[in-house]
Amino acid sequence: MTLMKDKLFNLAVSNVVSNAISVGLRLDLFKKLAEISSQENPVLPEQLAEAAGCKERYVREWMNCMACGEIIEVNEEEKFWIKKENVKDLTTSGFSTVMIESTPTMLEPLDKLVECFKATGPYGLEYSQFSKFQDFMENLSQALHEKYIIADMIPAIGYGVAEKLEAGGIRVLDVGCGIGFHSTLLAERYPKTQFVGLDIGSDAIKKAKTRRMKSGEPFKNLEFIECDAGKMPESWTNSFDLVLIFDACHDQCRPDLCIREVQRCLKLRGVFAIVEIDSSSNVHTDKSTMGPLAALLYGRSMLHCLPVGSNSSDAFCLGSMWGRKRAVDLLNRCGFPEVKNLAVSQVVSNAISVGIRLNLFKKLADISSEKNPVLPEQLAEAAGCKERYVREWLNCMACGEIVEVNEKEQFWIKEENVKDLTTNGPETVYIASTPTQLEPLDELLKCFKKEGPYGLNYSQFSKFQDFMETLSQTLHEKHVVPDMIPAIGYGVAEKLEAGGIRVLDVGCGNGFHSTLLAERYPKTHFIGLDIGSDAIKKAKARRMKSGAPFNNLDFIECAAGKMPDFWTDSFDLVLIFDACHDQCRPDLCIREVQRVLKPKGVFAIVEINSSSNVHTDKSTMGPLAALLYGRSMMHCLPVGSNSPDALCLGSMWGRKQAVDLLNRCGFPDVKVVDTPYFPINVMYCAQKN
Repeated sequence: MTLMKDKLFNLAVSNVVSNAISVGLRLDLFKKLAEISSQENPVLPEQLAEAAGCKERYVREWMNCMACGEIIEVNEEEKFWIKKENVKDLTTSGFSTVMIESTPTMLEPLDKLVECFKATGPYGLEYSQFSKFQDFMENLSQALHEKYIIADMIPAIGYGVAEKLEAGGIRVLDVGCGIGFHSTLLAERYPKTQFVGLDIGSDAIKKAKTRRMKSGEPFKNLEFIECDAGKMPESWTNSFDLVLIFDACHDQCRPDLCIREVQRCLKLRGVFAIVEIDSSSNVHTDKSTMGPLAALLYGRSMLHCLPVGSNSSDAFCLGSMWGRKRAVDLLNRCGFPEVKNLAVSQVVSNAISVGIRLNLFKKLADISSEKNPVLPEQLAEAAGCKERYVREWLNCMACGEIVEVNEKEQFWIKEENVKDLTTNGPETVYIASTPTQLEPLDELLKCFKKEGPYGLNYSQFSKFQDFMETLSQTLHEKHVVPDMIPAIGYGVAEKLEAGGIRVLDVGCGNGFHSTLLAERYPKTHFIGLDIGSDAIKKAKARRMKSGAPFNNLDFIECAAGKMPDFWTDSFDLVLIFDACHDQCRPDLCIREVQRVLKPKGVFAIVEINSSSNVHTDKSTMGPLAALLYGRSMMHCLPVGSNSPDALCLGSMWGRKQAVDLLNRCGFPDVKVVDTPYFPINVMYCAQKN
């Protein structure tokens, strides 16, 4: 038997034994066996069955499994006992036994979980599909937290929290309270402080509301509320002194919305404390430092935390092992200062999968070294792929600290990383096999190959327009009118207010920006243009906030590179939001914009803020560059490469290429406008002569 087959066999055994242990825990068989037996006085299965109120045949089979699994002892007479030194571990609720007992709970919706893995399957699972999970979490909290919350955790928070809780007169919110274990523990210990437990689960809140003090009396300083953590009551603004989350942030599809709500609900100088799994945000590090515990926690995350936290189209899909780095990054982005960005590792991981499946790491290792780095076209030639796709992949890998890049944009793999990236180790296998969020991944891989298709159709990304709308709402909604419009200059803000002008939104998608502007400037006429029929259908269904239809807005399905002939000199303002780079021939689009603008008409493009140089982007943008290059590789580049004459920009084409293209297409004087209110964007503005 090979080492791997031996390992797989041992894992299969451990799986069965683990489930059998869970049976014993739930039926109190270990406790009963410990009570009635010892090495000097072993018992027969019928004796344990009698003591436990169970059938002898079932108990015998269980004891046989436990003995063969080296959990309990057996002698030649088939009599059983537990070693004295093992009794406590097997009969008290500790971390190990609780985790074992939780496995069947997590396997409850296993078939549905398998469907979630598939590219065309559901996003994730509902919390309600794990009917016993809240009970498991209470057992886990009791095992790990009960003795230490008051004595150790509360003082460790700092900021005078322990003293304030003791003195009372403050309000504390427990987010994701489940069935109320932590809330009740704290409320009983600090009777002068008011506690509120919040959870989205109706069953959990019902159970929480039935909890009583140890005396049997109801709580006077505790209430439970069924509510979405991402949309707390408006009346809660600046109303809590302390907000706590115990092992629940990673289970949320949009933890960012929750954390922003926490930031809103906290009083000035209020304190926020999250208890989470202690992971490094890197599986290789976790494996090295945590050993088998890492496998347990990643597996538990895969079975429950990830599917629950992935169950929406805009979910962050954290999983419980998101780790210190990503947790700090997310807190920073949501109003609790210091550090970086969140979704980088997911994108880099998917890009690594592309490299593994196309043998790009192996080919790069074959032809390059630190002393002899290579250009993207060299790797593309060696791998039988298109240069533009390989370049985008290399950019993502370099910014993700997977491969190296120098100032000349030449690439190589560090010698000490070659083996890990070119052989089938655990990390590369996990990454290559993990289901991607990218719908047309197989088709994307074909696009890399020389003989493959040029690119992908926008329609192959069935939910991308919805994602873009969500992204626009998150990044743009608050700032388009008060910040971006005035920044365009040329008197645009005043003209929109006065009305009597025409505005064209090119690549309007589902119509988010068009409707936002049309509602704000009712005297101005707007037209949204997009080549996607589904997008235009959705756009046409949009209404004003009042529910009334727009009187100053039309949507047209049309190619941006071939607008109607009669539009010549007919628009005062043309806008493009994050859509120019997605076009195969953006030059044709920009020339059309130049044609349809009136003399002195204004053109403004919002694009990703890149330098047009990957080494610079890596140095100045950090992990964000990896995220954006990876996203471009997976969507923007293939969509913008889908014709034989495509310019193949990708979303990270950057300032230099953008200004050059605008100059070539009839806009000699381009104003580059920084947009700090759009954190990943820059704006290019020009006026028709």
